[in-house]
Amino acid sequence: MRFFKFFIPILFLAFGAARPAAALPEGVSPAEWDNLTKKIIAEGTASESLAGTYLTLKRIVPEDKTITHQADYLSVVGSYGEGGEFHAGQVEAVFEGWERLPNGNWAIDQWLFPASIGGNLRRCYHVRIVEDNQGSVIEHELKALTEEEASEAWAPRLRAWLEQL
Repeated sequence: MRFFKFFIPILFLAFGAARPAAALPEGVSPAEWDNLTKKIIAEGTASESLAGTYLTLKRIVPEDKTITHQADYLSVVGSYGEGGEFHAGQVEAVFEGWERLPNGNWAIDQWLFPASIGGNLRRCYHVRIVEDNQGSVIEHELKALTEEEASEAWAPRLRAWLEQL
């Protein structure tokens, strides 16, 4: 999560304007997507970054973050107006597999899916990270996904969230 808080907003600022990569996956309706974004806005935990206000739903399994675990975050990013209403700008989904290595470091397999409010994916990334116990990044490998790779990786992850709503 430390990496998520500090690096991800900068990454999305840098690449957020990239061309669309893919529409909603087959079998996911615009109504389902709309319901998901509304749920995130209504129930998400608020945090601030350079990119704006993040309203985030998270799922960490198992909840013990000191052992190998999966950490998934769905966020709607935007800002609050003068009247207190939230203005959504985009959706960001981050899926992380955290594996504790024998030397105590963490190997993190991270998938980044920024999308428009309408559900169109923007430039997506697969990141492999190694962090030490203090959260410092030791290794970092970023791969931009093709439209096909993004769609294949995004579809099952999005469907899993929709099934649990």
